[in-house]
Amino acid sequence: MTVKELVKYFEDWAPKGIAWENDNVGLQVGSQSTKIKNIFLALELTDQVLSEALNKNCNLIITHHPFIFNPIKKIDTSSDGKSRLIQKLLRHNVTLYSAHTNLDFTKDGVSFELGRKLGLKKIKFLVNQESNQFKLTVF
Repeated sequence: MTVKELVKYFEDWAPKGIAWENDNVGLQVGSQSTKIKNIFLALELTDQVLSEALNKNCNLIITHHPFIFNPIKKIDTSSDGKSRLIQKLLRHNVTLYSAHTNLDFTKDGVSFELGRKLGLKKIKFLVNQESNQFKLTVF
């Protein structure tokens, strides 16, 4: 199976189009034509995550948090850790895919599963209207 085939299956369930408009979900680094050997799942990409994925012979990493959220202005592998991770992904032919708010917002996704684990009943989406959105800050 290729990354492209897996992504199609995954995005049929959790489409990129339902993600928060400012989120960067989907392919982060690599190629959709990569033939998948093993998949590593993680909350976010770190050097430790990538090292463990390589040790387990994984060539696809799926993270919840996008690795590339803001536009990259330069890739400087001598002084930037994020740049070094991109270099390491490419050097080892590892593809990185992220599913964040599309996975949060999809039916039977993160939010719904967490609600079930907490014993909640009648779980449903909130209506997305400015009149019912509030920000809560706790110190």
